[in-house]
Amino acid sequence: MWPAAAAQAIGTAVTPAADVLTCMFSYLKRKIDYVRNIKDNFNTFKAQAERLSALENDVKETIECNDVRKEPTYECKLWLHKVENKNKEIEQLNARYENSGRSFCGLCPFCSLLTLSKDLKGNANEIADLVDEKRTITILKDKKDEVQIRHAETIDYVPSLSKHLKQLLEFLKDKDVKRIGVYGMEGMGKTTVMENLNDELSNTKLFKPVIFITMKRDFTERDIQKEIVEKLTLDTGGSSSSEVIGCYISEYLKDKQYLLLLDDVISEIDLRRVGIHDNHRHGKLVLASRYKVVCTSMQVDEFIRIERLSYDDAKKLLRKIVGYGVFQDPIVRPQVERVLKRCGGVPRLIKAVGSLLKNETNEISWSNMADNLSPPTQVVLGDLDDLLNGIGVVYDRLDGQNQNCFLFGLSFPEEFEIYQDYLVECWKSEDLIGDSRLRRARDRGHDILKRLIDFCLMDACKDAKCVKMPKISRDMALRKRSPLYSKDDFSVKESEDHEGPLWKEDWKNVKVVSMVHCNVRQLPNRPKCQVISSLFLQENSDLESIPVSFFDHMSDLKVLDLHCTGIISLPSSISNLINLKGLYLNDCKDLHELPSAISDLKKLEVLDMQNTGIHTLPEQIGELTSLRCLRVSFTSAVGNHNHINCRAEKLIQPNGLSNLSLLEELTILVEPNDSRWNEIAHEVAGNLATLEHLTTLGIFFPHTNCLETFITNSKSWKNGSTSSRNNSVSFRSFKILVGYHETSHPYGFDTSVISIQAPERHLRVSAGEGNHNTVAEVLEQTRVFELIGRQKIVSLSDFSIEKMEGLRICVIAECNDLEKVVDPNKTTDVAFQCLEKLHLFKLQKLNSIWEGSLALECFAKLTILTLNYCPCITTILLWEIAKQLVVLQCLRVENCGQATQIIEANNQSGADEICTLPKLKTLELVSLPSLVSICQNQKLYPSLQRMEIRDCENLKILPLSASNKEELKVIKCNENWWRSLEDGEIKQHFESLCHFI
Repeated sequence: MWPAAAAQAIGTAVTPAADVLTCMFSYLKRKIDYVRNIKDNFNTFKAQAERLSALENDVKETIECNDVRKEPTYECKLWLHKVENKNKEIEQLNARYENSGRSFCGLCPFCSLLTLSKDLKGNANEIADLVDEKRTITILKDKKDEVQIRHAETIDYVPSLSKHLKQLLEFLKDKDVKRIGVYGMEGMGKTTVMENLNDELSNTKLFKPVIFITMKRDFTERDIQKEIVEKLTLDTGGSSSSEVIGCYISEYLKDKQYLLLLDDVISEIDLRRVGIHDNHRHGKLVLASRYKVVCTSMQVDEFIRIERLSYDDAKKLLRKIVGYGVFQDPIVRPQVERVLKRCGGVPRLIKAVGSLLKNETNEISWSNMADNLSPPTQVVLGDLDDLLNGIGVVYDRLDGQNQNCFLFGLSFPEEFEIYQDYLVECWKSEDLIGDSRLRRARDRGHDILKRLIDFCLMDACKDAKCVKMPKISRDMALRKRSPLYSKDDFSVKESEDHEGPLWKEDWKNVKVVSMVHCNVRQLPNRPKCQVISSLFLQENSDLESIPVSFFDHMSDLKVLDLHCTGIISLPSSISNLINLKGLYLNDCKDLHELPSAISDLKKLEVLDMQNTGIHTLPEQIGELTSLRCLRVSFTSAVGNHNHINCRAEKLIQPNGLSNLSLLEELTILVEPNDSRWNEIAHEVAGNLATLEHLTTLGIFFPHTNCLETFITNSKSWKNGSTSSRNNSVSFRSFKILVGYHETSHPYGFDTSVISIQAPERHLRVSAGEGNHNTVAEVLEQTRVFELIGRQKIVSLSDFSIEKMEGLRICVIAECNDLEKVVDPNKTTDVAFQCLEKLHLFKLQKLNSIWEGSLALECFAKLTILTLNYCPCITTILLWEIAKQLVVLQCLRVENCGQATQIIEANNQSGADEICTLPKLKTLELVSLPSLVSICQNQKLYPSLQRMEIRDCENLKILPLSASNKEELKVIKCNENWWRSLEDGEIKQHFESLCHFI
């Protein structure tokens, strides 16, 4: 017994000892491996450091060559600061490594080498993080001290409005006038006048900056602060205190000659709380309001009342909309004049009625409109109720489908900007547009939107992709019914600060519940709302969870929007949403997986899961057989450069997409360096080719052979290719990115998103060489083309210019072998007849855009031409191409060191009689040290409004004449250069327009 017990005791003791020895051995081996691999770690560290240095140089070069119009963003500055600190560490580590061989010769400095090797490996990973971070930052932003153009509707032909603009400009030039109030009834044109003022100031040096803010119904002083901070991109030190932010704003503006434009002010604003103070000697304010009393409470110095249009101006406006022929018809004219009088000189109503009766020559139609517009008292429109009645008449003339779509706009908060494509998707999900195919529904939806905008029931936003329901239309809509909706069908909450239950009774009998950006933190456990069809909960970042039984009584729900919420999961009760057609989870960054119950949503047609925490496409997606639109993005794990398991799971399982046979629209966003995607991209391309109904595609292919696989085998693409010449292209929209090239060129496009607003058709080809024929085939349907870092391309003619007849925008950057944009020896057909914008950047061998004669249609629609960092070109525009650019509006040439002339001199007979660049409005010449001539023709630029000439010390003559004074608004230049010009008469004539920089 004792021997057995002793043996057991010894065995028990030996086992831990063996384990200790094993652990010690493993520990020592790891240490020894670090020292043994010190050279490999240094080489990795060195390679990463060189890559970081190259990126840093690229960023700094981009900032330098665009410092006229742009400046680095705050995130870019922060990244450069991190790189600067890292460079110091890199320098120290290099020195330590170089000294390690000399300082310890003959010794065994194990501990020091171990520490050095660890530091090298750790720094290599940190540098890799910085390299990855660079891909996510925006490098440049527009300088915010410039006026942001709003592209206002022209009022030159409406003296009743243009006179107010002139009066405003006169007041602003008066040093004793600090505040101006513009007031008048809704729909009279206050916003139009304010926007024209904003744009007019962009061509002067009166104010810098100009800050335009459109007020919303519940706007507070804090909201105005947010707008100002955003527009000026102010750094407020991360403070959330309104008082502190006001101090930052005041400090920034106190010495600036700024102008604050506040549109649609409905109540008094305490500007001191905003940060706008009376002791800002050079700052001024213009506010627009419906009410004179608001202007009075804001202590304005001068008032401008926007009154109804004169009869003559109203007639001009209506005639412009309905057509001159209608006014010339002697039978219809009396009824047209009746309608005109009933519109009461209100621009919005004139536009609405005019759009409804455009080209209408039926006397009865005009007579009925005049009768309907007549208020009960049979007098001309005089107040807001009459205006609402007039807009209501236009609404009543819509068919039931259009009325339903319009009233659905009540689903969103007042003044809320709605993406057009998103709104159309909601209409389709709600069965307001009766078409099973998404493409046809989109086309129909955009037709309806255009109609609503034309009739002034909806407004197009400055971002052309968005629309909003104006206040007057919203007020009218609350009085109306449609075949499906009345105001009682909508429960819309707009307060950002509301807490507590909003739903107990509100949700029981309504069809639409909207709580957009309402600071919602919790939802009810099991609300009873059997008739609800749309639920909008987006932009509630504090909403982190949804109760398990939340969806139990929502079987009729068709639209569910949870985007930009803080949810971390979806409850199992989502399986009850058997009629759901649209699900929006985009920007739910804390959502890492979908429940298995998602596969029960058999009617789901639109699924947006971009920018979530989901790293792979869930297998259940393949069971959503009704899906017609899928938008998804994948990001690789941040900081896991050495993580062993990061590749374990495929991004997309085999046949994960090919099962979705009805899919029409697909967007897959990935990081270009994600090896998980690059390994399966070719397989995915083959799967996509089997989707017969695909009409919209946004995707990144790492190589041209992936593109070739898709194009060669895709039935949907082939259908489009065979009919493209007949304007019935199968593909409605695409954004295809091929290859990756780390470039920071300033004229590129955001490759992180795809717009499905018809039609985009955007191709970007980067780096590599590949198959030109495949690219040429895609170019046949392309509208936007980017060629970035592509080698062995001598000209675009290598891709068959004749296949680019539909091209609208072209960007060529960092193609080191490119010598010409078009090679006439390889081009026999008309080229670029539809091209509107051409951007050329960092082309080391470029010597011309085109040589030789051109067909009349070539470049006939080009409006913007930009050249930057093209060191070999000496003449920007040869005479043959210059005379073709009859609609060019903007010409920018920067950093072209060998350029001696902008437009080639021409000695042919009659050349002086040709008006060169007749539509040019903006000319910018920057850092052209060899430039001696712009153009010898004195009939240059008759429409020129803005010139900017900087660092062109050898340019001594400006081809201007007295006739330019009428249109030219500003000349930005260096004062010393201006004084050195040779033509004293020109200097005297235009010096008042100079803005010295």
